[in-house]
Amino acid sequence: MKRAGRMSLAAIALVCSLVLVQAETEKADQPARRESALKLKKDGNWKQAYEAFSKLAVDPADDPKQVEHDLNNAIDCLRRLGRLEEVDAFRERVIAAHGKNWRLLRAAEFTRGPHRGGRARYANSYERDRIRALQLMQQAVAAIAREKDEPAVAQFHMDLANMLLANRGYDEAWRLQYLSDLTELPDYEEGYYYYRGGGRGAPVGPHDSRRLAEVQYHFASFLHHQFGVQTMQQYRWYFARAYQEDDSKKDESGTYALHTLGEDETIARLATGIKRFKLPKEFDFIRIFKDVADGKSYAEQSLDTLARMFENRRQYPKAAEYWKQAIERFGEGRNAWRRKRLDQIVANWGMFESILTQPAGRGAGVEFRFRNGKKVSFTAHEVDVKKLLDDVKAYIKAGPARLDWDRMNIADIGYRLVVKGQSQYVGRQVASWDLELKPRPRHFDNRITVSTPLQKAGAYLLTARMEDGPNGPGNTSRIIIWVADTAIVQKPLDEQSYCFVADAVSGRPIPKANLEFFGYWQEYVRDDNRGAGHYVVRTRNFAEFTDADGQVFYEPKENDNRYQWLITATTPDGRLAYLGFTGVWTGRHYDREYNEVKYYTITDRPVYRPAQKVSFKIWANQAQYDREGPSPFAKQNFLVLIRDPKGEKVFEKSYAADEFGGFDGEFTLDKEATLGVYRVELTDRKRTVGHFRVEEYKKPEFEVTIEAPKEPV
Repeated sequence: MKRAGRMSLAAIALVCSLVLVQAETEKADQPARRESALKLKKDGNWKQAYEAFSKLAVDPADDPKQVEHDLNNAIDCLRRLGRLEEVDAFRERVIAAHGKNWRLLRAAEFTRGPHRGGRARYANSYERDRIRALQLMQQAVAAIAREKDEPAVAQFHMDLANMLLANRGYDEAWRLQYLSDLTELPDYEEGYYYYRGGGRGAPVGPHDSRRLAEVQYHFASFLHHQFGVQTMQQYRWYFARAYQEDDSKKDESGTYALHTLGEDETIARLATGIKRFKLPKEFDFIRIFKDVADGKSYAEQSLDTLARMFENRRQYPKAAEYWKQAIERFGEGRNAWRRKRLDQIVANWGMFESILTQPAGRGAGVEFRFRNGKKVSFTAHEVDVKKLLDDVKAYIKAGPARLDWDRMNIADIGYRLVVKGQSQYVGRQVASWDLELKPRPRHFDNRITVSTPLQKAGAYLLTARMEDGPNGPGNTSRIIIWVADTAIVQKPLDEQSYCFVADAVSGRPIPKANLEFFGYWQEYVRDDNRGAGHYVVRTRNFAEFTDADGQVFYEPKENDNRYQWLITATTPDGRLAYLGFTGVWTGRHYDREYNEVKYYTITDRPVYRPAQKVSFKIWANQAQYDREGPSPFAKQNFLVLIRDPKGEKVFEKSYAADEFGGFDGEFTLDKEATLGVYRVELTDRKRTVGHFRVEEYKKPEFEVTIEAPKEPV
């Protein structure tokens, strides 16, 4: 027995030795096996490649620096095979085999595949996967402490920060106030996962000093997104110039006070509302951005961010200084975008505000917004609207194969003159003048109302040229001003179209005005049976004179509703107005409510008791107030049906209407009548025309005492 025991120990030792030799051999063969697996994957042999990669990945002896690649390659093969349901289980087997390999734990991503369709419910695993990833990263923290590769350690901490911030950036930052419970995986959530905003994360203690500027920049960006003044804007990060606001107001927690902020202060929208507060030094994002800007790495991004930030804070002098620094160190940028941003702040600038049509003879006015400059020069030129309209009609009549909207656009003449440079319609100069300006300090916008000498009806191209300043030339702004003495009103009637021409100032009708209608439409003409064809432009042209009340009633011809119409009104004394391009629409009914049939029902009392007699009267008529003679419903028969609250019929009888369309009737309620609301119907007209109530009630008793006067009345 002892001898046998010694032989068994020897055999065990031999087996262990063989196992060790085999393990060492397999470890030595790993590069060749990995290369073979990569070739299988490259050739599209996904099944064999997965088997090879998975065998490497689940092996505890796999190369610690290669196991994450073996894992990802194996998962990629499963996805290509459509075996997504196996991914999670396989990943967990690899994690169990390499629980102390921080590289693998960091690389173990959780990605879900497409839905299965059918009656399955949509679910998202975003929070579940985030918690699982953090569990693995927590497991890897102990191992990373022994790592000597500083860039790898820095990247690890960056990745950890991003995982902590996942789905908690920008608007979702409040989620960071809740601790993530890593002891238990949350369940899957129903519905889709909606992306709520990104965020690069606030890195936690990286060891690679070469990435310090990157870390600081991203950390400052994170803080800025949470506590910057742009958080007061609900939907867009762009915080527009509040030029119309009065910065002299004493509100210390709103847009009025932005220019008063110190660099370590902010006004931000918090969960408790908009607050003004001072930032602790470690969270002072402006200080951090300035520190990064003083270096080399991420200095360009930091300077641009600082410039935009001070623009948002309405601290334009500081913004200008940072744009100047960025230009000096990194150039003006593509298409000189930094120079343009700087000029928007410091250069003399002005712009017309939108304006409506002005009445003739009253002096047209226009709003003008400006900054920095102290003088502006205005010029006004006539616009030859008649020539433009004639050219448009001639172009359409020529029947081009394809209509060019830029040559037909009469709704925006300013676009044609200013953007498209169609100067042939700009006539003589009719006015010019200079205006002294009083700019606000700190590059704030100011606004004034400019009174023009334009009295005569017509269209004018008004140009404003800001004087040059120490920071460069002033800009030029243009606008079209319409001064009107004539107006055209159009509306549809029953089988007709109606136009009214009137004086634009007094509203009085203009008789004998020549109202010209010019219309076009594009007809598709087939060239063969296969559907190929081309467009042909059809036109129509006719004119009518307005009557003594300035009116034209037009009955459209066949296909007129296909046309787009240009309607022009002219008079011998030089009036001109136009409308279009527009449709000429008609209605099938002349005032629907005017012709509507109305029924009016009264009962002798609103509430009845069971067994009482109900008396009613009903009239039928049209809503026309100007029709004379008998009612159109005179002598017609009407079938009256009365239903109780249960919907059951309690009365039915036919009546003939009198010459006014009215008739009356009565019936007696049953002693056991159902209480509630009764409905009166005209069944042959399919209309409910009245209601009354049946209740058990007693009339209220009351006493009236009258004190008679002493003298007879």
